[in-house]
Amino acid sequence: MTQSTDVGSLVGTWVAAGVAIIALLGVVGPILVWRASRTDRNKAIDLLSDEGADSGGFVTQGIRVTSKIRLFRRFEAPELRASPSLRTPTLLLDDQVPTVSTNSASWVQFGRLLQAYHINFAKTGLLVIQDGQTWLPIHRSWILIVGIMGRFGKRKDSGKIVIRSTSGVASTQAKPGDFVAPSGRSSQGLPRGLRRVPRNYTPDWRMSNPGWTSAAYSTSGTKYKTLHGITGVIHFGTEMPGAAQSEKDTKRLYFTSHTSQEIGEVTKEPMDIGHMFWLAVGCLPAPGSKVFSLDDVHSIAVQEEPQALPPTPSPVSPGVRFSGIQDDDSDWEGGMGNPAMPEWGIISPNTYVVPTSSPTATLSGYYESRAFQFSPINDRAEALTEVAGSINIDDKSERIYSLEEVELTDEILTELKNASDTTYVPLSIPWVRLDPETRTQGWFLKRDDAQLLAQALLAIPMSPHGYLVSANKRSRCRGLLCQAAQSLPQLLARLVYSFQSLGLDGNGADTLLQMMGNMYAKTERLEKTRSFYEVIFKLDEGLSSVLHPDPRVNDAIGVLMITNEEFRALIAQSARHIDESVDTTLEFDVANGTLNVPAVMGFIQRFPVEIAVLYPELRRDDGPITITLRELMFAALKARVRGAVLETSLDSLPLFKAFFDLARVVHLG
Repeated sequence: MTQSTDVGSLVGTWVAAGVAIIALLGVVGPILVWRASRTDRNKAIDLLSDEGADSGGFVTQGIRVTSKIRLFRRFEAPELRASPSLRTPTLLLDDQVPTVSTNSASWVQFGRLLQAYHINFAKTGLLVIQDGQTWLPIHRSWILIVGIMGRFGKRKDSGKIVIRSTSGVASTQAKPGDFVAPSGRSSQGLPRGLRRVPRNYTPDWRMSNPGWTSAAYSTSGTKYKTLHGITGVIHFGTEMPGAAQSEKDTKRLYFTSHTSQEIGEVTKEPMDIGHMFWLAVGCLPAPGSKVFSLDDVHSIAVQEEPQALPPTPSPVSPGVRFSGIQDDDSDWEGGMGNPAMPEWGIISPNTYVVPTSSPTATLSGYYESRAFQFSPINDRAEALTEVAGSINIDDKSERIYSLEEVELTDEILTELKNASDTTYVPLSIPWVRLDPETRTQGWFLKRDDAQLLAQALLAIPMSPHGYLVSANKRSRCRGLLCQAAQSLPQLLARLVYSFQSLGLDGNGADTLLQMMGNMYAKTERLEKTRSFYEVIFKLDEGLSSVLHPDPRVNDAIGVLMITNEEFRALIAQSARHIDESVDTTLEFDVANGTLNVPAVMGFIQRFPVEIAVLYPELRRDDGPITITLRELMFAALKARVRGAVLETSLDSLPLFKAFFDLARVVHLG
C-alpha cells in the first residue's frame, strides 16, 4: 500500500510538472517572445524591412516564431569605420547588381552601391541603435570617394536621366527638393510628419548662390545640405545657427539611391578613380604619369588693382560666344571683382596641390609683366593626404607640376614687352599670354608648358556622365584651356551649313551631322545636365572617325587652337569660306615643328608646335604631312569641344565643403 502511494505521488508530481511546463510554454513563453521582439534592437531590425524596405542581405533570417516575429537575427553590416584602401584603378558600376528599394535604410542602400562598384568590405560593422533606428558608423572618406565617382554636387536635374514616357515624349524632369530629417518614421527610408523650411531665413552658404535651392531643417534644428549625383542623393547634416542643436545630429547623414531607370545605362569608367580625384582637386592628369595643377600661385603678393584701368586692345572673336553658362552649381565665395583675378592667399577646400613661389619672386606692380613655367616644386594640402592615399595616389610615381614664377632676365623682359605691345603674341616669341581676357597685366606662360597642358586636355578620356572638376574660374590656366570653347557655336554653325562641301557621305556622315546639330542646340541654352554631357560625349566620340590618321597632326592643331589666339582667329575666318576653299591643303613640318598654313598673297604662316616636348620618344625625321581642310576643321572642332567639356564641368567645391564639415566618422542612417 505504501508502495502504491509512493508511485501515485511520483506520477502526480510529474503530471504537475508537465502542466507547469505547458503553462510556462503556453503563457509565459509567448510573453517572453513578445518582450524580446519589442527590444530596441529587434524593433530597429523590423524597420529595415518595413513597408517595402529591404535589408539588402545585411541581416540574417534568424528563426521564425510567428508570421511577424523572428528571433536570433544578426547584423552583417559593412565595416566602413576605417579609411578606404582601394587598389583597383577603375571602378565598374555593375548594373547587374540588384538595387534595393529606396525605402530601405540609407546604410543598406549605400552598402549595395559599394557592392555594385565591386568594392570588397568585411560584414562585421557594428551598428548603433538609437531613436529606434540603426546607424552605421562610416569613415568620411567613403563619402568623398563615392561623391567623386557619382559626380555629386548641385545639379538642377537631380543627377537623373530624363525618363521617357510610353508615348516617346520626355516626362517632366524632377527638381531637387528640400530634405528634412524625420522626427518619426514608419520605415527608415521615407520621412513622415515633416514641416517645411521657414522662408524668412537665408543661410550663409546660400547668400552667394541665390539661384539655388534652399536649405532644409528638421524639428531638432539640423540643417541638411543636399547634393545630387548620378547614383543617388546625399543629405549632410550641419548645424543651424542660433538653434538648439544636439551634437549627435551634426554627425548624421542620409543617402538615397536612384532607381535603375533614373541611373540609366552605365558603362565602365574610361578614367580610373585616381585621375578623377586629380580633376576634382583642380589638376589635369596627362600622359606619361604627369599631373598639372591648374591653380595660380597663392603665395605671391601683388599690388591691388587700380580703380580705373586704361583701355587695352584685344582681338574680337567673331560670332556667338560660348558664354551662356549659369554657374549655380558652385559654392565659390570669393570676391565679386574680376573673375579672372585670383584671391591671393585663399586655398580652397578642394585644393590638394599648392603651388609655391620661387625664392626670386618679389612684390610686383599691377602693370608689370610676369613670367611663369611649370615646376615640380609644390606642396600638398595635408587635409586631403589621407584621401589621396586611400585611392593609391603615389606622389613618387607621378610627376606633379604647378606654376612657378620665372626670374625676369633682360632677355625675357624684352620678349615679354614685345609680346605685350601686340594684339597677338609674335610667333617668334616662346611665350603664351596667360591672361587673354583682361590684358591689364602681362602674364605669360612658357609656350612648351602651355602646349603640354593643352595636350593633357586633349588626351583626357571622355565620359557620358561628365566629370567633377575644381571649377576655380579665377585660375588663369583653366581660363587658357577654356578659350577654345568661346566660339564653339560659331564653328558648329559654319560646319553644319557647309557640311555637304566637306565630302563626307554614308550613314556615318548623317550621324555626325545630327550630333553636331544636337550640340549646337544645346549651346543655345546650356544647362549642366546629364543629357548635355551625353550629347557632348557623343560628338567627341563621333569626331574621332573623321580626324587625320596621324595623332601628331591632331595634337598639333588642337594645342594651337587652345593656346594660340591668332590661330583661332585664322580658323574662324577660314570656316566662313569652306565652300570656296575645300580643296585647300596645309602641311605639318614634323622635323622643324611648324604647322604651315597658306595666308594672303601666297604668304605661309608657320605656327610653332613643340613636337619634341609633346612626343619626346618618337622620331621626327619624316617629311611634311599633308592635311586637308576637312581634317583641319574637325580637329579644330574637337579642340573646341574639349574646352567646352572643361568649361561646363560640375564644380567639386560643394562636395569638398560638405566633406570637411563632417567628423572623421559619421553615422549613416
